[in-house]
Amino acid sequence: MSRIGYGLNLRLPAQQKKQQPAKPPRPPPFGFNDEDDDDVEGDISRQASKKKSLKDIEEQQKKALEEDPTVFDYDGVYDEMKEKAVRPRAQDREERMPRYIQLLKEKTKEREKYREVVYERKIAKERSKDDHLFADKDKFVTSAYKKKLEEQRKWMEEERLREQREAKEDVTKKSDLSDFYMYIGKNVAFGAKDAEARKLEKQVESKKPVKQAESSEPEKLEEKGYADTSDEGRSPDPLNSPLEVSGMEDKHQEQNTSKILHTTPSTTTTSIFSHSYGAYSISLSFGTPPQTLPFLLDTGSDFTWFPCTHHYRCNNCSFSNSTTITSFIPKLSSSSKILGCLNPKCSWIHRSNSNNCTNQICPPYLIFYGSGNTGGLALSETLNFSNRTVHDFLVGCSVFSSYQPAGIVGFGRGPSSLPTQLGLNKFSYCLLSHRFDDTNKHSSLVLYNDSEKTQGLLNLSYTNFVKNPKLAEKPEFSVYYYVALRQISVGGRHVKVPYKYLNPQPNGSGGTVVDSGTTFTFMSRGVFELVAAEFRRQVKHERAVGVEALTGLRPCFNVSKKQNMEKEMVSFPELRFHFKGGAEMVLPLENVLAMAGEGDGEEGGSDGAVCLTLVTDGVAGEKQVAGGPAIILGNFQMQNFYVEYDLRNERFGFRQQSCN
Repeated sequence: MSRIGYGLNLRLPAQQKKQQPAKPPRPPPFGFNDEDDDDVEGDISRQASKKKSLKDIEEQQKKALEEDPTVFDYDGVYDEMKEKAVRPRAQDREERMPRYIQLLKEKTKEREKYREVVYERKIAKERSKDDHLFADKDKFVTSAYKKKLEEQRKWMEEERLREQREAKEDVTKKSDLSDFYMYIGKNVAFGAKDAEARKLEKQVESKKPVKQAESSEPEKLEEKGYADTSDEGRSPDPLNSPLEVSGMEDKHQEQNTSKILHTTPSTTTTSIFSHSYGAYSISLSFGTPPQTLPFLLDTGSDFTWFPCTHHYRCNNCSFSNSTTITSFIPKLSSSSKILGCLNPKCSWIHRSNSNNCTNQICPPYLIFYGSGNTGGLALSETLNFSNRTVHDFLVGCSVFSSYQPAGIVGFGRGPSSLPTQLGLNKFSYCLLSHRFDDTNKHSSLVLYNDSEKTQGLLNLSYTNFVKNPKLAEKPEFSVYYYVALRQISVGGRHVKVPYKYLNPQPNGSGGTVVDSGTTFTFMSRGVFELVAAEFRRQVKHERAVGVEALTGLRPCFNVSKKQNMEKEMVSFPELRFHFKGGAEMVLPLENVLAMAGEGDGEEGGSDGAVCLTLVTDGVAGEKQVAGGPAIILGNFQMQNFYVEYDLRNERFGFRQQSCN
C-alpha cells in the first residue's frame, strides 16, 4: 500500500513503480546478541569524542561571551527591536505641540493685561476717595509692585503708539483718494522706483544670465512707450503708468466669462497645501512671463487678489511662518492692464453703474474679511495653467493688507470668482490633515470644464444648495454656498436647534454655509450653547477650566496618561451633521477635538487636555457678521474629506477619505 505524504502526489504507472527495498531485520533485544561485547570499546570511543566536542563548544561559548557578553541575549535583542518600532510613535506623541493654540494664548495674555490695567485704575480711583484720611501717613510700595506698574506703563505706551499708527493708516477714514494715490506715487501700482532701487535692481539683473529673447523685452517695452518715466522725488501720473488701461475697447466684452483659448481641456489639477495658521493654499501663475504666487483657497468670497509691487505693505502678518511675502510685479508683465472704469468688470467689484465714472480707471477697491482687509487697483491679466491659458482675467493688485499671509483666490458664487470667470461647472478638493501643516505634503484641487452634463462620483453623499438671501445692503451674502442642514446630533442624541438658525431668514440671518477660508466651525451662540451643553452632559472627564481660560476654547477636558490617549478619545461622543435629502456627515474625533497643552486636573496623572473645536461669539476671538449665517462649516472639520461643488446641478457632495 503506497504511503501518501504532504504536497503533490503523482500517480505513476505500475511499470514505473520502484520496488521498495526490503526492510532490514530488527535487531534482537539487548543481551541476546553474541557480538554485544565487541561494541563496548566503540561506545567508549564515541562517548569520548562526544565529551570532546562538548568541551570545544563550551570553549567557543566562553570566547564569544568574552568578546560580547550579550551575544546570547536573544530576549534583549527582541525587546530592543520592539522598542525601536514603538519609540518614534511615542516620541512623536511627546514632542507634538498644539498648532492653533499659540495665537489664542497671545490674545488671552493681551486680555489679561487689559484686565490688570482696568483693575489697577479701579483700585486707584477707590483709593483716591480715602486719600484725605491718610494724608499724614507714610506710604510704602514694594519694588515688585513698582516693576509691575512700570511694565504696565510701557505696554500701554506701545498700545497707544500702535493704535495711533493704525488710525493713521486706516483707509476707511480717508475722505478722498489723495492718501491712496500718495502711496501709489512712491510708486506702488505702476512700477516706479527711486533711483537707488533702480540702480540696485539693474546691477542684480546684469549678473543673471538671460536668454536673448528675454533681454530684448525691456527694449520692446521702451519702444512702445511703457518705460519707467518717473523721476526721483516725483509722483508719476497714474494715467501715464507703464500699464495699459483696459476699458473703452472692452466695453462690449462678454461679462460672465473671460477670454479662454478654444482648445480648453476638460479638467485642470493643482496642488493644495495646509498651513499652521489654519488655511489652505494653492499656487497660481499670472502675467507674461508667468509669475507664480501662493493664494489662500476661500469659498466664502468671490474676488481674487495678490500682493502687488515692491512696496506692498501688510500689517500684523507675523503669524505666517514665511519671513517674506511674494509680490506680483506688474511692470515685469507685458499683459498687465489697469481695468478701465467703463469696463463691465469694474461693476463686479463696486456693484455700481459704470455711467457714474469720474475717472478713466476703475476706482480702487477696499475689501473687508472676517479678520483683516486689503485694498488696491483692479487689473486685467493673463492666468496661466499647465494645460490652459485664460486672458483678461479680473484680479486685484493689492498694495496694502492686514492679517493676510498671502493673496486670496475667491471660489464663491459671485461674477468675479475664479469658477465663474473660467466657466466651470464643477470643482472639487480633498483637504489634507492639519498634522502636515507647512510641509511638502499636498492634496489636489480639480477644476472641471466639461461641456456635457457631468455625472456624480460614486460613494458621494449629496445635498442641494439653498437659495442665497438677496439683500442690497449686504451683497457678500450672495457669494456664500448655503446648504440645508436639518439636524445636529452628539453621541446619537439630537440637539434641538431652533428652526430660525437652520434656515436663511429674509433679513440674512440663519442658515449654514461651507467656507474653506474659515478654520474652526462657527456657530451662533444659540446653537453653540446647545451643542456644548450636550457634549458636557455625555463626557465623563473632568473639565479643564484653566485650559479654557488660557485658550479661549470651551469646553475642554482633562485626559490622563499620554500612552492611553487614544483609548480615552474613544470615550468622547461623535458629532454628526444631518442634511436635507438624507446625507449625513460623521466627523471623526480628530476633526472635533484638538490637543490644547497640559491639563489642570486635581487627581494627578492628568498631563493633557482636549478642547472642542467649535467657536461662537467671543470664543477664541470670533466675531459674527451682524445678521450673517448661523453656522459656518470650517476647514478643520473637513480634514480628510473629499468635497465636490457641483455648480451645474446646484448640489454639494462629500465623502470621508484619506487625503494624504
